Amino acid sequence: MTKHTGFVAYPSSPPELSAMIRDAVQRANESLGTTTFQSWEHNDVAGRPLTLPVLSGIEQAQVLVADVTRMNFNVAYEIGYAIGAKRRVLLIKNTAVTNDDEMVRKIGIFDTLGHEKYSNIDGLVCILNRTLDLTPLKV
Repeated sequence: MTKHTGFVAYPSSPPELSAMIRDAVQRANESLGTTTFQSWEHNDVAGRPLTLPVLSGIEQAQVLVADVTRMNFNVAYEIGYAIGAKRRVLLIKNTAVTNDDEMVRKIGIFDTLGHEKYSNIDGLVCILNRTLDLTPLKV
């Protein structure tokens, strides 16, 4: 079985959301899924710029998994970067956390791209462990 690589982008707040995603990534990597994931926090080294390792991580991965529960400038930029780099983008949204549906509607791109919903760590691990379609959006 060929292992693929994925990069996971999500906001650092609210802390319960980022903790849930971090734990799900760890559990997915420990399982027998077809994709190994790296989160942006893996590159968060004090005193070093975060931009280059994040963009490099997106370029090296076959898929970007991005949480759009709460709109975040960095995550939105990373989604756009991944689309431009011809990477598959999988949007996820936590239904148990208050989201930014109105902001998503105003921005206008994230409401036209499909997303997977999850409400807990187990649900997110299931999404991450599924065999992912690695076909990027046609631009």
